[in-house]
Amino acid sequence: MSALLSLHYFPSVQWFSKVSQGDFLIEAQENYSKGSYRNRCHIAGPNGVQRLSVPLAKGKHQQSPFREVKMAFDEPWQKLHKQSIQTAYGNAPFFEYYGEEILGLFEFKTD
Repeated sequence: MSALLSLHYFPSVQWFSKVSQGDFLIEAQENYSKGSYRNRCHIAGPNGVQRLSVPLAKGKHQQSPFREVKMAFDEPWQKLHKQSIQTAYGNAPFFEYYGEEILGLFEFKTD
């Protein structure tokens, strides 16, 4: 039986665990749900849990199809998220192997 997964912004270990099992589907027709992990995540910051949230442009209202929701770039959220991840995990084991690739995701803009 396949697992049906929703889209997440920086998914949890449990989400990746399901993906690594190989038997999964990603929901493509879902509606945006305010308060979900579709545009936010939590990281272990130096002073406790830190919430990172991607600001959304108009159309972020509940019951809008997720594919119609767009990210807003009028705030420097990409720079903030990049700095937060670097600060939280920069000295972690294996960050030197994966950090550049992860931080590189914040270098471009997409819908």
